[in-house]
Amino acid sequence: MKKAILSLFTAIILLASCAKEEAVDYYPVDQDLVLRNVKYGEDELQRMDVYLPATRSTDQTNIIVYIHAGDWSSGNKDDISLDDNLVSILKEHFPGYALFNLNHRLAADSGDYTGAATKAEMDILQAMDYIYNQAPVYQISTNTYMAGLESGAQLASLYTLKSAGVSSRVKGCIVISGAFDLMSVFETGNPVIQNSLRTYIGGSPTDHSSLYQSASPIQYVSSASPPFLIIHANNNTKFPIGQAEEFAQSLNTNGVVYEFIKYDSVKDSISAPDTEIVFNKIKKFLQ
Repeated sequence: MKKAILSLFTAIILLASCAKEEAVDYYPVDQDLVLRNVKYGEDELQRMDVYLPATRSTDQTNIIVYIHAGDWSSGNKDDISLDDNLVSILKEHFPGYALFNLNHRLAADSGDYTGAATKAEMDILQAMDYIYNQAPVYQISTNTYMAGLESGAQLASLYTLKSAGVSSRVKGCIVISGAFDLMSVFETGNPVIQNSLRTYIGGSPTDHSSLYQSASPIQYVSSASPPFLIIHANNNTKFPIGQAEEFAQSLNTNGVVYEFIKYDSVKDSISAPDTEIVFNKIKKFLQ
């Protein structure tokens, strides 16, 4: 999705100033801090940008973690643009949140597809472990809201649902035009996303049905799942809305709180009226 959708996640836009990562006991709370390209692993793509708001505390400042789009083979945290207007919106509308914008290892396009989906999922796990271990140093709580766009929504919701059985840290998940049932996406999506899935999983569902299922968030919905805010384009041809509706139905069957917002995409963007509606829904969801 383009800038109009990305602007909905102003909470993950980082301040324009740049700070180096240093070994410290605590980061000061008297100012906004930005830490860029923080390492959570040794691979060059295992990096994150961190925004820490001023006056934060371990009992009042929650976490938003955002995962970028790119069909698992492209994109990065720098897809989010920076400007003074978005920074002002961030401070005004999301003052109680520390924000983490993640990169993850991407699926290869060279024919070496081994373990691409597993590597991406493991990267999110590793990044989250790093964030939680650093929470006392950052002086933030571990109450977390996951968020993602398209392929990033798959990874965000997968972490949300699989962690629900072992931890109550994740309080909710915001997913925009995501992939929730990869077999359904392969069957109903366009050729572009079919090729992306072959790269990500390592082949088609005919040969790797169990891998498609294990990478599908819909397989992990339970009564313990936290609330979801599902935002999906009616006319998305890569990630058709039908599989998102099936995901919502699974949440409903399991008694999970959710809201489903549908919109019509225009050149991969949300119209101005819909953007305002969706932004306000996100703001309410995080309150």
